[in-house]
Formats: sequence, structure tokens, C-alpha cells
Amino acid sequence: MKLQDVPSAKIKMSEVRIQIKACGLNNKDLFISKGVYFRTMSPPLTLGSDIAGIVVEIGQEVTNFKIGDRVVVSPIIGCGDCEQCLREEENKCNRYESALGGLAEEFVISQNQLLKIPDNFDYADAAALPIAYLTAWNMLYNKAKVTKKDTVLFWGGTSGVGTAGILLFNQYQNTIAIAGSEEKVEKLKSLGVKHVINYKNEDVYERVMALTKDEGVDVIFDPVGKAAWSKNLDLLKNNGRHVNCARSSGAEATIDLGKLFAKQIAIYGAKSGTKKDLQNVMDHLKRIHKKPIIDKTFFFKQAKDALHYLENERQLGKVVVINESK
Repeated sequence: MKLQDVPSAKIKMSEVRIQIKACGLNNKDLFISKGVYFRTMSPPLTLGSDIAGIVVEIGQEVTNFKIGDRVVVSPIIGCGDCEQCLREEENKCNRYESALGGLAEEFVISQNQLLKIPDNFDYADAAALPIAYLTAWNMLYNKAKVTKKDTVLFWGGTSGVGTAGILLFNQYQNTIAIAGSEEKVEKLKSLGVKHVINYKNEDVYERVMALTKDEGVDVIFDPVGKAAWSKNLDLLKNNGRHVNCARSSGAEATIDLGKLFAKQIAIYGAKSGTKKDLQNVMDHLKRIHKKPIIDKTFFFKQAKDALHYLENERQLGKVVVINESK
């Protein structure tokens, strides 16, 4: 990973040039840099999908934005022609692409991928949203369809997507979060989470059953994958919902089909959400008077250090790179 000068891209008629002010980092960036991302991507390329900045140039056909607007990029780019895209469900498009290139001074993209940043959010707040908060929203509200009465168990509670899910659910009495150290347990409690389990020195099943009067939880929020999979069916109550969004601990897992059908459990896969979901996320955060949880910010020239920090998994929430060059 190195810093280098590249020519500025020319904008098309319906495109916008953004001066990047902040870029959030995700496990996606780590996986791409290591060559283990589920989609093949060949270097050279520029990392970063969580992009926020200010409009500095617009194409002749751009009508929704003007120079000076503060904007955030919706990261999933659909083909625009298929049935899913026409329903504004671009995250279901078979030909979708992901916005990539946020670790740079500027970014060019279609006006259709942009939303205006709320007045009460700074650029770092906006850059914390796209991947993690869209994924969490998709998991909770589009797939699991959570209600205030549900009890939700969050694996990977201190991760970017984990804290996003906890914040968006916003029902701390009905939240059970899983962490891997006492330091992380205390961090989660500082957010207001009442029930936090350290899986390294506590029996997760016994604690969950004690907290739920031996019924289990309604929903499992799983960004972990293989390591948690064998436990999840036991932790869910009858008619429970399990939603997975990642494979950070392994891509292949086995399942007891007897428990699956006997308990009538629903299993969902989820990835990042749509542009409409991103607007819903921002509206929801405004409604509950919350901002995205950011653990640490780095300057642009410290981007490599930011990736290493993310890789060490010590954070509570998002890691964001601030572009201070302009």
C-alpha cells in the first residue's frame, strides 16, 4: 500500500466530482488488501467504500446537487436496468458493483449514488455510515424485521457493524452483546448495553438461557460466521431468526437440520443495503437522537496505520480516515 499521484478523472454529464473529506474503513478493505475478498479484484486499486465529502464539480445534466453540497456515497451501484434496480433494490442486482476509491483526495460518481449529509452530522459521522450501518439496517429491519419486543443477540458486539446494529436497534434492555475480552465488555456497557457476555470465560448458552428464562432469543445478529454457527440454533427460541452478514471466522459451517426444522428457524443472508436504506438510516438516527459510533480517526497519510488498527480488532465502532489535505 503506497501513496501516489494519479490523474484526475473526467466527469460525465450526470456525474459529480467530490472532494473527499472522510472515508470509513471496513473489513472489506482488509480482505481486498489481502486478496481474500469474495469477489476477485486485481491491483492496483484504491481502497475505501465509505465516502463523504463536498461537491466541487457537476456534469451538465446534474440537477439534484450543486457545488458546495455535503454528500455521502451509497456504496452499491446497480446496473440500473434490471427488475431489482427498477424497484430501487440495487443490492439484489446480479450485476452490481461496489463504490471503491475513498482513500483519495477526490472521487467521481453518478449523482444517483449520492445523498445529502444531515446538518447535525460532520464528515466523519457520514463516512461511518455506508457499509456497516447499511448492513446492520438490512439485517435488522429488512431481513429479521425486528420489533421493540424482540430480544436480539449481537455477536461481534464491538465491531463496526455490531455497534451499528446495537445503536440502530436502540433497545438496550432487550440487547445481549457478545465480546471477547473484559475491555470490550466494559466498552459495550459504556454504550448502555446491560447484558454483555465474554465468550472466552463465560458459557454463552447458560448466560443467554438465564437472561431469557430458558426461551432463547428472537434474533441473532451474526457478523462472525463459522465460529458462532454451531451455537446459534441452540440460542434461538422457536420461530427465531438468524441473520448472517460475514464470514470473518470462516466461510464454511455445518448445521443441525433437525434443530432447524423442529424449531422452525429462519436463516437469512444479508449484505449492505440500498440508497433508500441509507436515507432511512440517517432519518432513524435523527429520530432517536444518535450519531454513528466512531472509535478512532486517522489522517489521510496514516491510512496504512488505520488498516492495521482495524485488523487488531481493538475498536469499539468505526475507524475513519480524515482527509486533511485540502
